[in-house]
Amino acid sequence: ITRGDRFVGEDVTHTVKFASNLIKTLPKIANEFKDNQNFIIRAEIVINKLEFELLNKIRENKGLKLLANPRNAASGSVRQIDIDMDRVKALTIVPFAISTAEININHQDIRKELNRLGFEISKDSTLLNNFTELKEYIARITNNRLNYPYQLDGIVIRLNNNKLFEELGAVGKNPRGAIAYKFKATQATTKLLDVEFGIGRTGAVTPVAILDPVRLDGSTVSRATLHNFDEIKRKDLYYNDTVIIQKAGDIIPELVEAIPELR
Repeated sequence: ITRGDRFVGEDVTHTVKFASNLIKTLPKIANEFKDNQNFIIRAEIVINKLEFELLNKIRENKGLKLLANPRNAASGSVRQIDIDMDRVKALTIVPFAISTAEININHQDIRKELNRLGFEISKDSTLLNNFTELKEYIARITNNRLNYPYQLDGIVIRLNNNKLFEELGAVGKNPRGAIAYKFKATQATTKLLDVEFGIGRTGAVTPVAILDPVRLDGSTVSRATLHNFDEIKRKDLYYNDTVIIQKAGDIIPELVEAIPELR
């Protein structure tokens, strides 16, 4: 199931069961969990960049619409009603936690259990002891972020002590014992050539900037959302403006601002 609102999630068994690396039968129950008949493994689901390229080649050969990016493709593939086998077989599961009644086991030990059970876990999870080590870790991951097999837009920093993590509770979906460090968006400049207007299923009109194609974070960007008409007015945009664009959350291109002095 998806995490939903932390209480009720969406059943996605019909798609996730086809993920290429999903273990359908656990080889053993790890010692720490032997008294629990049921426990929950929490994971992220991704489509690796290479798998995404292969998937789009298959779709192109079949005359199907190409998928925009790996992140949206993974989310959409998980929620399909009519299953596209090419898409679901491209899914990869990356477990990061086991939820169980036993909370005296720290997070790093739980990750070792996941590894012993046969799951593929991120090799970059590291126990850090102070803020100096944290800053060094953030710098290393940030500098290497484009070399990962899947897209990532940040780092989750969480307490290793699970008992304290649980005691701190949560606000909505967000646990107090963890925080997300988001990478600064990569920016580029290009020309605003035109504006098109898309009509959503509710009738809402969304302006889309048509840009002189430019490379940004490993992909070519030629369109960016402008959200609404007030956004165009607020950013004071004109045709043929030189504009700054970036990828929001590392995925969706957005137009940040125009550079009036180059007008």
